[in-house]
Amino acid sequence: MTERQKKFKTREEILGTEDLKVEDVWVDAWQTFVRVRTMPGQDREVWEQRMLKQRESGNMENLRASLVAMTAVDDSGALLFDDVAALGRKSAQALDTLFTAAQTLNKLTEKDLQETEKN
Repeated sequence: MTERQKKFKTREEILGTEDLKVEDVWVDAWQTFVRVRTMPGQDREVWEQRMLKQRESGNMENLRASLVAMTAVDDSGALLFDDVAALGRKSAQALDTLFTAAQTLNKLTEKDLQETEKN
């Protein structure tokens, strides 16, 4: 591709682009689909900071529920859960299903998290 063939978007076009991907995940324990999305950059940084603090303290309480709460959305894109503690009391199997989907969609594998810790 030559320089003349390159197409660049404007700031407004980039900011107007809908770039949060979603995936509908079947949760057997709840007998329903739950929509999981990629996190906006600022939400991911908040979650990563929280996770790193929890790891340092040795308190991993509601780690899965907190990621699910930041990624599970309704049809309009609004977050479904605002009470992480209540969500953490739901089925571990259901949370694991959604956590795994959110982890994959947001590229938050163990390898990704270790890389974050290094940086």
